[in-house]
This record gives sequence, C-alpha cells and structure tokens, in this order.
Amino acid sequence: METMWKIAVLSDIHGNFPALEACLKQIERERCQEIFVLGDSIGIGPYVNETLDRLLSRKDIVMLLGNHEQQLIHGLQAELGSMSRGELQHHRWVKGIIKPEYLEQMETLDMQMTRCFGETTVQMQHYAYGPKGKFYAALKDPTAEALDSLFSISHAEVALYGHSHCRSDVYSTHSGTRYLNPGALGTSRQGLARFLILQFSAAGFAAHWESVPYDLALVMQEMERREVPDRLFLKKIFFE
Repeated sequence: METMWKIAVLSDIHGNFPALEACLKQIERERCQEIFVLGDSIGIGPYVNETLDRLLSRKDIVMLLGNHEQQLIHGLQAELGSMSRGELQHHRWVKGIIKPEYLEQMETLDMQMTRCFGETTVQMQHYAYGPKGKFYAALKDPTAEALDSLFSISHAEVALYGHSHCRSDVYSTHSGTRYLNPGALGTSRQGLARFLILQFSAAGFAAHWESVPYDLALVMQEMERREVPDRLFLKKIFFE
C-alpha cells in the first residue's frame, strides 16, 4: 500500500510527560505528518504545564477538548455532587498551577473534528456528548450497535475516540464505520505509552497499534515530590 498520509492518534495523556516524550520520539521515527490528541491531556499525572507546553508548541499537533479540559474551562459545578473530596482537591490543584496562557489556548479547542485523508473520512472526538456538551459515561461493552447509537456517525468511514482508557477496534456493518480507540497514553500499569498510527492511501487505510515503554517509576516519584492531591488513590486506580 503506497502511503499518501500518515497520522498518529493519541488520547488521555493525563499529564504524563515521560509517556508523551517516549511516544513523540517513536512518532518522529515513523515520520507521521500530523498528530491528533483526542482530549484529556491533563489531570491525574503530575506534569501539567510540561505536557501542555509540548503539545501547544508544535504546529503538527491538533488537540481536541476532553472532559478534564472542559472542567477547567467551565468549572466543576455540574460534577460537585458526584466528586469525592480528593477528586475535587485534585482538579483545584490542576487549575491552580496551570499557566494562564495555556488555559486561554484550551478555551479555543474544538470538541469534534472531521478530516478527509484521500477517500477516507475520519471523525474525531474525545467521546460522544449530549446537546449541552456534557460527555457521556464510557461504554463498558463497546459493541457496534451501542457505538452507532451513541455516536450517531454520519458519512465517516473511521471514528476516533478515547475517554474509556481501553483500546478498542469495532466495525459496524450497519453504519459502515470503524470505531477506533487508541487507549490511554498516560495511564498504564505496565509503563507503556499506547497510541495509534493510521496510514492512508488511495486503496483505504491501515491501523497500527503502538506501545512504547517509559519510566513509570519516575512518574510515581514525581507525584510524591509535587504532592499531587489524591495521589494514593490515583496511583492505585491508574498505575498499580
């Protein structure tokens, strides 16, 4: 297959700068023309500004809005009743340390994007959302029927999404859409940064699932050094 366009797809980096750096080095070796980040670049991990500095400074990176960015921009009022004290403290910590210019740039991010690569139409978003822009809870069993109903994709051969932190590859014969979730780049018990590379040609496209190692112990040490709020719970849920 003669490649016309090659892109990388990342999601749920969650403030894990070492994982992002390992991923970007591999993407450079793969010579991807563009990098798409499907939201939730911050929150959970300790490297808030380092992560955003890298993402926002590169012209080949396109970022979309996730629920963590959404909470920073619009506040936590709608989620206060369902949040634990530790979770609330963590979100307030992120908002307290983020550089104002990065917050301003995040306010310009789109929730959804559609791009055409050759003859293939690709729709990208962090996850499906309601009329008021609130993201739905992630499906535990992302079947073709459930994804079609949730996303309401029209005229897209590929739908890229994140949010669940789980890799998924589902094709719907009804809609003709292939739903791809690269998995979370920044939360892994194995110290692996997971992402997706798509190669497009006149004949269609091919998906390649990528995983590169990074120093997970360093991330855990930095969560302690920076005294990240709710870190014991976050480590247990996302890294242990």
